[in-house]
Amino acid sequence: MSERIVETFTVTVDRPAADVFAVVSDVNNHAKWSASDFRIDEVSDSAFATGATFASFGTDARKGENHRNDVTVSTNNSPQEFALTSLDDGDSYINTWRLTESGAATQVDYVVDMPKPGGPMGLMFGQIFKSMIAPRIQENLERFKQVAEA
Repeated sequence: MSERIVETFTVTVDRPAADVFAVVSDVNNHAKWSASDFRIDEVSDSAFATGATFASFGTDARKGENHRNDVTVSTNNSPQEFALTSLDDGDSYINTWRLTESGAATQVDYVVDMPKPGGPMGLMFGQIFKSMIAPRIQENLERFKQVAEA
C-alpha cells in the first residue's frame, strides 16, 4: 500500500448536528459548496445509505474537466459521521465528515485521506498540499458552513 496523507479541516456550523448531517449526507448538495464544477450521476440509492454508489464528475488539475470517480458511501451514521470512498485509477480517496454537537452549534471535522504520489511528485507533494490544496479545501469547508446555515 502506498504512503497516505491524512489531514483534518475544521469548521463550526451554527446549527444542530442533525441539520448539518442532513446537508452533508445528501450528496446532491455537494455541488453547492464545491469551488469547481461538480455533479453526480448513476446514484444507486437516493438516501445515500452505507454501501450506496454513484459516479462523481468534477475538475481534476491533472486530468481536466468532467473527470469521473466511482464513489461508495462507506459510512452513514446519523448524525455523527458520513464518509465517502472514491476510486480513481486504482487509488482510494476517503472523505469523512465527523460531527460533534455543542449546544446549538456543531463542530465539523472534515478528514481527507489520500494516497501520496510516488516519484519526484511525491517528494514535493507535502508542500504542494499545504500551499495549494489545503487552502482550497478550507475554502470549500467555509462554503459548506454557509450552505448548512442557510
